[in-house]
Amino acid sequence: MTISVRDANETPLSASQNTPVASKKTESEIIFDKKVYIQKAVESLPPGFAIFFEFKHYKPKKRTISTKCWTLIEHDELKEGNLVLEIYKKPTDYSRKALKLFSVKPHYLHLHLSLFQ
Repeated sequence: MTISVRDANETPLSASQNTPVASKKTESEIIFDKKVYIQKAVESLPPGFAIFFEFKHYKPKKRTISTKCWTLIEHDELKEGNLVLEIYKKPTDYSRKALKLFSVKPHYLHLHLSLFQ
């Protein structure tokens, strides 16, 4: 998974980060169980920023890593605790103008958000 922070104009606000490969896979879940730290204080980020999560997978025939689907947290949705985020079809839309659900089936990213002051 690649995590990045972008402003309302799609400009990256910090370096993107990649998590290690998922630690566990089941028929209905992919579990990463990793902590990711945004490299800038939330208070220092401009209004309108969002945190993007891109699910990546390896394509053996092409020998490339590609985005499978993605989701985001808008700046005004940041709150301490458990969050459930809808997952969208690729390509990642950093402008947030044309969000299309990944599937008709309900797919979500469940995460626990901690805000450090």
